[in-house]
Amino acid sequence: MKKKKHNLKIATEQLAKLQTKQQQNEFSAFIERERNAALVRKYTATVARTGHKEAERRAKLDADNHTEALIVQETQRLQALQLAQLLRATIDKKTTEQVEDTYRADVASSLMRKFNKIKKENGIVAAAKFIEAFNTKHSDFKFYSYDDRDIITLAKACAEQCAEFARRFRNDIQFAVILMHQHADTMHVEHATAIDNDPVIITNKYTDEMWWRPRLRRIIRRKREELAVECGLVGKESSHYSSKLTQDEREQQLERNKKWAAKTVLVCDDTRLNMSDLVESKEQCYQAELVTMLAGLRDIQDANGWHAAMITPTCPAAFRRLGVTSAESADHLRRMWACSRAQAKRENLDIRGMQVWQPHKDGIAHQHIYCIGEKLQLERFAEIVRAHSLKLYPDEKGAQEHRCDVLYEDKDKGRLSSYAARYVTRLAKKSDDETCATDTATAEDSWYSAHGIRRVSFFGLPSKKLWRYFREASREICNTKQLKKIRKAARNGEYAGFVQALHWTGNKRALDFETLHEEVENRYKEKVKKESGIRFQTAYILKSTKKWTFEVLRTVIPNYPSAAAGGVKEALSAVFEQVQHEEPVPIPA
Repeated sequence: MKKKKHNLKIATEQLAKLQTKQQQNEFSAFIERERNAALVRKYTATVARTGHKEAERRAKLDADNHTEALIVQETQRLQALQLAQLLRATIDKKTTEQVEDTYRADVASSLMRKFNKIKKENGIVAAAKFIEAFNTKHSDFKFYSYDDRDIITLAKACAEQCAEFARRFRNDIQFAVILMHQHADTMHVEHATAIDNDPVIITNKYTDEMWWRPRLRRIIRRKREELAVECGLVGKESSHYSSKLTQDEREQQLERNKKWAAKTVLVCDDTRLNMSDLVESKEQCYQAELVTMLAGLRDIQDANGWHAAMITPTCPAAFRRLGVTSAESADHLRRMWACSRAQAKRENLDIRGMQVWQPHKDGIAHQHIYCIGEKLQLERFAEIVRAHSLKLYPDEKGAQEHRCDVLYEDKDKGRLSSYAARYVTRLAKKSDDETCATDTATAEDSWYSAHGIRRVSFFGLPSKKLWRYFREASREICNTKQLKKIRKAARNGEYAGFVQALHWTGNKRALDFETLHEEVENRYKEKVKKESGIRFQTAYILKSTKKWTFEVLRTVIPNYPSAAAGGVKEALSAVFEQVQHEEPVPIPA
């Protein structure tokens, strides 16, 4: 008996020192066999003394105590291992070291709190399984604590490594491409693609540092958010919508973009435009466009005597228990929405509206769908959306009451279009403040940016592309009565009149509309199609053929209020006179 206990102790100590998965599994099986043998011998001796009932009670107690001690020891080892692999020490940046140490402490404390919570609710075995699954999922990814400067360095190293593959195997470029694909897999980056799988183009992409940067930023940001959600750093009792680190990085990104725009101008012939004015103007135009289209929906509803409803589908509560990420929850809702729209189309339901994506406080996505239509069709459409949202886990607690909420408009109490407008302008900037309106808006903006989710989209309406092209079309192009009517409604901001002038019936194929493309060569020597304009009936509306280039000035250009109102060239002429003696640094467009 003493020899068996000694073997068990030695095996447990060796398990903590081993690194490979196979060796861990072998020694874990050995420990389990020795433990079971010891418990059987003790159970047999207890039966002989006290009987079967008392022996079963003691055996169960001994098994629970021994299992808990062994799993706690393994859990501590796994925590130390995964923290050592996930978070690296920064060498040359003291500020980054402080951020990283804070992040490491947050992960460790949150992980321990979640472990104790699972242990209390479901037992020690379930808590240990959570730690093991956590370690398996996150231990291979080593870039959680990278900031933007580290990502730029990493992208440069990846491009240099792929360039080395291309140099060493220049006589067998196909084999070099295989090695580059394997390197992309180690970085958790999707493979580079090209038309006809041209290896030269694929090599040009892999050896370009600028190809790696956005992909590394995206994967690191999303992996970090997955880790934060699983550790409990995002939720009702912690940071709302997104982790604090992601919010800080988003603010830093916006600040970097602002500084770059402040010292950058666009040049075409004799025209020079301040990038800061253009960025601010584009943001304001986007918000105005959304509000105009929403107001047009309300006018269409009133003109046809239709009804309105707000449908709010959300994800099953089981997604939180299963550890589903924000991106995966959004994909689930997209598939559900696509099935609902397809069924509505098969039943010839004319439903138009707007959908808004929003996060819950724990990062799980949900939708707000503002839709208009005839009363019976609207009720049928709500039934379809509700039926598809309840296909998954329909019997879980609260699913029938809360999975898909439907609110019909009561004009005596207010308009649903006003309620929907709140979501459209939720992230809009205040006129007297350059930062986001509230901390909530900052957290939501970080969530949209981290997971690449579009905030607002419209359905059952003509393409937004048509609206934008007709707003810029000249009188000479619109030479028929209908085209003139469409152009007038678009330029006057009358979206309901624009839809009516198109004779819109809900079928995009009924419109005599085509997008025009031209073939251009990108920086990787790849021929791609670039949008050059549209054709609507007999009118060809083309994009401007002006070639604009960027120039970065050493002196920051002040953001004059008069420049945004009009006369940009005149408003900035005085500033350009001051910096004319400086040589601009041209960069490619």
